Amino acid sequence: MTSANAVVVGLGSIGQRHARVLKEIGQKVSTVSRRDGGDFRSVGDAVRETRPGYVVVATETSGHADALRELADAG
Repeated sequence: MTSANAVVVGLGSIGQRHARVLKEIGQKVSTVSRRDGGDFRSVGDAVRETRPGYVVVATETSGHADALRELADAG
């Protein structure tokens, strides 16, 4: 199990910015993306494996509810 301070869901421009800034301030960050480049493909897997202190949902607005449902199911 990896320990992450934060999980960023979505790797569009805003998700990438959140991940970059969090890393710059010394946070360990894992990312979730449907596309290549994320550490995980699902919110549930990321949360179960990393047990983050917080999660940033940076998907398109229409995907927020799905991400939150996955987050609730993983907790």
